[in-house]
Amino acid sequence: MIDFHCRAATANDTDFLWQMLTYAASMPEETSRAIARAKSHPYLQSYVNGFGTHDGDLGTIAERSDGLAIGAAWLRISHGNDPFRVGDPGTPELAMGLLPDYRGLGIGTVLLETLLMAARTTYSTVALSVREENPAYQLYLRFGFVETGRLTNRVGGSSISMALVLGESGGDA
Repeated sequence: MIDFHCRAATANDTDFLWQMLTYAASMPEETSRAIARAKSHPYLQSYVNGFGTHDGDLGTIAERSDGLAIGAAWLRISHGNDPFRVGDPGTPELAMGLLPDYRGLGIGTVLLETLLMAARTTYSTVALSVREENPAYQLYLRFGFVETGRLTNRVGGSSISMALVLGESGGDA
């Protein structure tokens, strides 16, 4: 098992959030190219631009003991009319990514658990969209997320929209 801890994400983490968003959005190209493409896409911009400066921004960063950031999970409320947005207005959408070498080690479970515990004090529901073939789909099911619909994603494929109603004890893995 890897030695890591979770800490709150801040506005200073936006470069890392952009990197993690490229994994969350399944962008296969080289990292700097994927980040540049994500920054130019209006829908993807809504996940990171100005993170930490809007009410309700909430995130968790997983770091190794040497301080290297290895994963992130964060919530944001969209302030626009994004055609790919899932959930009702006022419901934050979840994004989560891990560096490839750290997947399958339980880090995503800890990240999501930490974020949802913090979210319970602010939100009643969390929404997300995920491609069915993404291994994170099974993680979300374990946490109690339920399918709320299917949509054509930004690249023309199929994604599943999901939601989790937060309660005092709901959403635990």
